[in-house]
Formats: sequence, structure tokens, C-alpha cells
Amino acid sequence: MPLKRRVVRLFSKMSIKLSKDDSLFILDQIELPEQLRIKLEKNDDLNEDEADDLRDLCGEKLQVSGFDLDYNANEIGKQLENLIDKLFIG
Repeated sequence: MPLKRRVVRLFSKMSIKLSKDDSLFILDQIELPEQLRIKLEKNDDLNEDEADDLRDLCGEKLQVSGFDLDYNANEIGKQLENLIDKLFIG
């Protein structure tokens, strides 16, 4: 009977630091869960799960109010698209 190798993968948890301007924009534009709102008010680093949740919220806001009548990104949409890119951890 062959020995099976047990592979252990160690993942380092990443965090994301948003600029103060990005945090203020998000706080102004998006309704947030309380815990996430508090973190952004303090401008604390976001862990992977928080960044993923915030990315989803930015995507939802982008669909609702990020485009003009010709489906071109408006100013809010451009900022949201930029944030979605920043929040992508991969």
C-alpha cells in the first residue's frame, strides 16, 4: 500500500489598507454593516473576508448608480470600479 502524502498549505492572511479618501467615499455612498462601517471610520486595515464583502457591496452600488443613461461609468461608477480593483485579493 503506497504512502499518501499529506500536503499542508499555509496561507498568509492578507490585509488591505484603503486611503482615507476611499474610506470616506465608501462611507458616504454605501450602506454598510456596522462592523465594517466602524472599521472604515477608523481607517483600519481590512482582512480578506471584509475586503471581499466590501467588494460585493461596491459591485451592487455600481449596478444601481454607477452608470449614465448610455451605460457609461459616471463619476461614482469610476470610483467604485477603482475600489473593486483595489479590493480584489485573488
